[in-house]
Amino acid sequence: ELAAKMVVDSVNAYLEKDADGSISLIRRDDEVDHLNNQILRELVTYLVEDLRKNQAVFSLMLVAKGLERIADYTTNIAENVYFMVSGNIIRHIPLEEAEHETDTGH
Repeated sequence: ELAAKMVVDSVNAYLEKDADGSISLIRRDDEVDHLNNQILRELVTYLVEDLRKNQAVFSLMLVAKGLERIADYTTNIAENVYFMVSGNIIRHIPLEEAEHETDTGH
């Protein structure tokens, strides 16, 4: 659900040339990464408890990784939107500085 929302929000940020929205997307990528790591840990624990479930566990791992990659792609879109709007490469500055730039219009 979070990855799907990020797809919609990345398209909206692009269409609206929304630098603030792009920063929000970049921050949410960390949340998705954390959730992916948590899911993988839980699946490994489940697999250790019952090796017969290996096919289902590996399938779920692939789904989790795919959703994490979708979030990464939306982050790439957000970084490009930020550059398109501000002329700055957001990977080269702290997010707090980027937020300050959008708040002050500089």
